[in-house]
Amino acid sequence: MDRNIDKAQENTFKMDNKKLEEDNEKIKKAIQERELKIKKLEDRINKKQLHFDEQKKKEIEKLNKEIKELKVSQQKDKDEIANLQQEKKSTTNQTSNVSDNQPNPASNTTPPISQQPSFPYPNGGQYNNPGGHYPNYHYDKLENKIENLQKDLDHKLLIMLAFFVIMILSILLILSFGKNKQMSQKLDALQEHKKLIELQAAIDKLKNNEDK
Repeated sequence: MDRNIDKAQENTFKMDNKKLEEDNEKIKKAIQERELKIKKLEDRINKKQLHFDEQKKKEIEKLNKEIKELKVSQQKDKDEIANLQQEKKSTTNQTSNVSDNQPNPASNTTPPISQQPSFPYPNGGQYNNPGGHYPNYHYDKLENKIENLQKDLDHKLLIMLAFFVIMILSILLILSFGKNKQMSQKLDALQEHKKLIELQAAIDKLKNNEDK
């Protein structure tokens, strides 16, 4: 009777041991699959990182190209302003010369028509330049043009500054998003892997206790 009980217990132990071994094999297989999954995930992350770096590089190149174009346009405006200021200086000198050639009021001699002062007619003409403009017309026109160009230049400088700010913010945002997503995926995979290892350790411990 006792022998039959011992035999039954031995068979039960063997069955339990066989089940533990089967479970152990299943867990080992699951761990291997998880490790393979982690490796594939790491490969995907690396590929996405390469794609992200390439995309970031293209975006930076595009912004640098736009900034370069703005700088060229800005230099053109500066050159034009310099030319206009030179023309303005020349116009100022011509106006000064005309003033120097005006007759002395104390003199009774009448200068030639070409040297008579240019007073505008009501319709905009002048004594020695009928239908023309008042003496400082071109000077004022240059002043306005220079002022408008200066405003345009300031506007372009603001646009350039905005491009720099956008570029920096875009890079920081993309880097932050990419790193957070990458870390989250890797952390999830590692946590699952850790659970499987802990389960494997628990089964090994149980098996060792039964062997004793």
